[in-house]
Amino acid sequence: MNGAVFPAIDTSTLALARAIIQLTLAGLIIWTGSRQEQRAGTHWWAAGLALHGISLLFYLVRYAPLDSLITAANHLTLGVSSACFLVGFWRFGHRPVRYGLVALIVAIPAVSLLVWEWWMPIARWRILLTASSQLIFLAVLQAVLASAPRREMAGIYRVLRACTVAYALLLFWAYGSLVELLPNAARVPPGYHGVLFSVGSMLFLLALAVGALALQYAQLACGHADQARTDWLTGLLNRRGLAQAADEMRARRAATSTSAVLALDIDRFKAVNDRHGHAAGDRVLRMIAWELTRRAGPEAVVARVGGEEFQVLLPDTDIGRANRCAESLRDACSRLEVHTGSEVIRPSVSIGVALLGRDEALDDAARRADAALYRAKTAGRDRVEIDPAAQPA
Repeated sequence: MNGAVFPAIDTSTLALARAIIQLTLAGLIIWTGSRQEQRAGTHWWAAGLALHGISLLFYLVRYAPLDSLITAANHLTLGVSSACFLVGFWRFGHRPVRYGLVALIVAIPAVSLLVWEWWMPIARWRILLTASSQLIFLAVLQAVLASAPRREMAGIYRVLRACTVAYALLLFWAYGSLVELLPNAARVPPGYHGVLFSVGSMLFLLALAVGALALQYAQLACGHADQARTDWLTGLLNRRGLAQAADEMRARRAATSTSAVLALDIDRFKAVNDRHGHAAGDRVLRMIAWELTRRAGPEAVVARVGGEEFQVLLPDTDIGRANRCAESLRDACSRLEVHTGSEVIRPSVSIGVALLGRDEALDDAARRADAALYRAKTAGRDRVEIDPAAQPA
C-alpha cells in the first residue's frame, strides 16, 4: 500500500484540527441553546464536544516525564465526554438520566488506567478496556436515539443512529486491528491505521455536533409551530390546532368509528367581564380550561375556539358516552368558584353535542354542535342539548 493511494497525513496536525473544530462547534451549540427558553441537553452536548477536543489536545503533548499523566487525562476526558453526550440526549428528550450507565462509562477508563497503566502496565489491555467503554456508549446512544421526542425530529434521529452504527464498526475494526484481534486482511499499515481512525472519529463527532445543532433548530421551529396552534391564555389548542388534531385523529380512527364534538360556551361571560373586570374573566377562562382538560379524558382534544367558546373532540365515542361526558363537564364547571376580592364568581356552561362521522369535515359537525348549543342557551343555560341528527331513532 503506497502513498499514491493513501496520502501521508500528520496525525498530530489532524488531532489539532479536530480539537479546534470541536471546540468551535461546542461554542456554537452553547450560543444556539442560549436563544431558547428550553435549553435541556444543549449544554451537555457542548461539554461533550469540548471535552473530546481537550482530550485530543492532551494527545499532542510530548513530554516523557508526564506520559502517564497525559494518558490518564486523555482516557478520562474521553469517558466523561461520552457520558455528557448521553446526558444531553436524555435531557433533550425529557427522559430520566440513567446514572448507572453514566457511571459505568466513566468508570471503565478509570479502572483501565489503575490496572493496566499503573499497577500492571499492559498497553494492549488498557486500550481494549477503554475501547469497550466506547462500545457501551455507542450501544446506549443507539438505544436513546431509537425514539425522537417529536415527530419532526425523527429524521435527524435516524441519521444519527446510522452514524452511530458506522462508527461502532469503525471502532471495532480500529481497536481489533491495533491489538491484532482481526485477520491480516483486515489490517492496514500502522501509519494509515491512525489516519483512517482519526478521520472516521472526526466525521462521527461532526455528525453528532451537526445533529445537535439541527435538533436545536428543529426545537425552535416546533416551538414556533406550537405557538401558532396554541391559545396564549389557557394553553389549550386554538382553532388551527384543533383542525390539525382532528386531521390526525381521523387518520388514526377505524373506518367505521364515529367521534363526538362538544361545543361549550360560558354563560353570561360578558357580565363577568363588565362587573369584575377582564383579569377576573381571564381567571374564569383558565379555570374552565383546566377543568375541561382534567375531566374530558386522556384521549380527548380540548380547544378554545373563541372568546368564551370551547370545543372538545371525543374520539371513538357514541352519542350516549358523549352525552354523559358533556353532563360531567357541565356539572364540574358549575361547581367552580373564582374568588375576586370579597365576591365569588360561580360560572356555568352550556353545551351542544353532535356526532362526527368518519369522513365528515370537522366544521360540519361543529356547526350542528353550535346549533345544539344555541338551543341550550335559549332553554335556560347551564344545560346540555344533543343534535337531533344524533338522537337514537
